[in-house]
Amino acid sequence: MRSVLILDGCPLTRECLSLLLREEGYKVLTANTAAAAKEIIAKRVPDLLLCELVVPDGSVLGVLRWIREQSNTGSIRVCVLTNVAAKKPLTQAVEAGVNAVMLKARFTFRGLVKQLEDLGASQKNADTEHTPPAAARSYPLPIPAPDPALELRRFKPIITRPDLEAKLEEHTHPACSQTVVAHVQRILGSDTCEMEALADAIAGDPGLYARVFESAASSGEEGNEVECEEPAGSVFEALLRIGLDRLREILDEATHLDHERFTHQGGFAMSLDQQRVHGIAVSVIAERIASLCPDVDEKTARTAGLLHDCGRLRMLGALGEQVVETGAASHGLGVSLLAGEKRLILSEHDKLGMQTCSDWNLPKDVIQAIGYHHEDAARISSVCSNAAKLVSTVAIADKVAHALGYGHSGSTVIEPTEALIANLELEEFGLDQVTNGIREQIDAAIKRAGLDPALLTDGVVHAMPDLPMRPVFVSADPDHDVVGRWLCEEFGGLEEHELPNLIVVHGRHAKDRNELSDRLTQLHQELMGRGLSEAIPMLILSPNGRYNLSEDVMTRHLCMNLRTPFGVTQFEQACTALLSGRQELPAARTAQMAA
Repeated sequence: MRSVLILDGCPLTRECLSLLLREEGYKVLTANTAAAAKEIIAKRVPDLLLCELVVPDGSVLGVLRWIREQSNTGSIRVCVLTNVAAKKPLTQAVEAGVNAVMLKARFTFRGLVKQLEDLGASQKNADTEHTPPAAARSYPLPIPAPDPALELRRFKPIITRPDLEAKLEEHTHPACSQTVVAHVQRILGSDTCEMEALADAIAGDPGLYARVFESAASSGEEGNEVECEEPAGSVFEALLRIGLDRLREILDEATHLDHERFTHQGGFAMSLDQQRVHGIAVSVIAERIASLCPDVDEKTARTAGLLHDCGRLRMLGALGEQVVETGAASHGLGVSLLAGEKRLILSEHDKLGMQTCSDWNLPKDVIQAIGYHHEDAARISSVCSNAAKLVSTVAIADKVAHALGYGHSGSTVIEPTEALIANLELEEFGLDQVTNGIREQIDAAIKRAGLDPALLTDGVVHAMPDLPMRPVFVSADPDHDVVGRWLCEEFGGLEEHELPNLIVVHGRHAKDRNELSDRLTQLHQELMGRGLSEAIPMLILSPNGRYNLSEDVMTRHLCMNLRTPFGVTQFEQACTALLSGRQELPAARTAQMAA
């Protein structure tokens, strides 16, 4: 006979439910306050808890958390039957470990009985199949991950606003690649000069690409230019507008830096060529995504992808040493370079690029894609409704390029993509459609641009090249989750005979808690059946750096939390700690991250 504890402040509710559930064969206990419920549970643990969210002595959330903290109450299945319909308390209840929620205004008794039967069956399965042996080791719950953005606030700006504006005024255009300029000049000087070959080569350098577009956006004698009504739709069209003589003038006017690579004293480096490789990769990936999205023009997506970081190219030319210092600090903390830019050099490359491209009279939707490709996914449709899908396309392409290791734009964080993909509103879309065969296309585009293939790996930050990592990835949305693609690129897939030595879990929402917990329980049983003697360590990735899993699952594993987006270095440190049997970073390394 299953036992159920009814916790509700209403006497009539308790009496009615008690009579009905006893008729169904349940042993029924009742409590009208949270304190009374705790007292009953402490004496005898019920199989099920049926509760209201608010009782006379306060919220039931405290009881739910108390249940999950006790060593002998983790098997209780909880069903909330409530008058509360607000989103926040219901979300908090799910986070606290509720297994099911029913509203009093809508429930039927038959439906309630069915829900309790299902919860009882899941408890039985957990007891007989999924629960580790009694002798299995139990670990403490992981502590919340620190917020690196708080550490960033300790840093002071490394440049004043007047100095920033003066240096940017001296560099109104991104510097051009000497390699690409020389390649274009060779094509121009050949007997078989073709416009398509010129367009492909120019597309290898955002700085040169932008100058061609800028020139195509105006006509007339120098100093007396007239803005064209319609911007060029592609670099090929821009070349047709300006002609080869004007292209030769642009090549002669192209500015170069004395050195195109900047290295911080700690070893962190950034180079213009790596920025260009990244831009090419994003342009090719954006075009692939656009081919799958009918509402996004492929040529526009390619242009926006190539120019998405033109503001950072301009910033690097004007503030090379300061930008690389900002990159080194951001890398050490595990925050995006965009956040570092905003704090340390008082400027953001996306907004600088937006302003610059607006001055060049580029297409408005391209300008918006450049200016908002780092915007929060939920806000994109409101800040740029006319180009929301193009902006999301470029943002996804940027994150996929980072995950695939193409180029080194200065940011060494891995950022989620699921919410951005939702913005595309496509019923059938997966990252496999984007990444399959994309390397060949990107490599071919880099080759056509005349860039050195060695640039593909020069300066790219990889995680743990020498650590024997065999991760298995668990996500609520694996088809849209770029974190899984990054793990595969870094560590490869598992062979059939191989067993993982680490679980990486990505939980974006509290609502995914039960689903992810069930998947992890199934995975644990599968691994035990394949010969593992104990649960392997687990790294939990989430936006708030807290766990979104049931406590009985987490106490089975040695766990750590890490915030998303996450830095490659911080991921390495967390995995090293877990594989070494530790549940937190050593104090010295934590301090080093904030230094």
